Amino acid sequence: MSTKYHLHLQPGLRPAVFRFEAFGPGASGPQKPTVAEMIRAIKEKHLRILVVDDDPIFGKATKRWLRMVFGAQVEYVESGDEAIEVIGRESFHFIFLDLMMPGKSGVETFRDLKDRLDQSHVIAMSGYQDGPEWVKAQGLGLNVISKPFADETELIAEILFGGLA
Repeated sequence: MSTKYHLHLQPGLRPAVFRFEAFGPGASGPQKPTVAEMIRAIKEKHLRILVVDDDPIFGKATKRWLRMVFGAQVEYVESGDEAIEVIGRESFHFIFLDLMMPGKSGVETFRDLKDRLDQSHVIAMSGYQDGPEWVKAQGLGLNVISKPFADETELIAEILFGGLA
């Protein structure tokens, strides 16, 4: 039997940093919780999430999905400038930050915010895998996920659950 790996976020690091632990038969690491167990733990934490995306259809749908599936308190803004303003007065456990936005890009927004994020985990997202902004974001240490990700309940559960550690 092969060993599988579990995705975790390292707590307290900005941007979010992932680590992997082995699980399964014969693995020395902890057993992977089920998606239902992860979602239950996430809901108990009452996470605050900010979604930053210039596409209002995707942004609002993501807000509803995160609220419905994970019980999170979610705010949505359409630009990097709005994100900077909101983060100036509120704190969030997670920030889902689109990389390709008109005006201030996700990378520029992250650079402007990184010293003010406290314990926020930043998850960059883009529909353009391996594009120039994707590469820049990875160069800054950001983890980038492809969007749309509404079918990726397990992936997002692992990201959010990993951030609870």
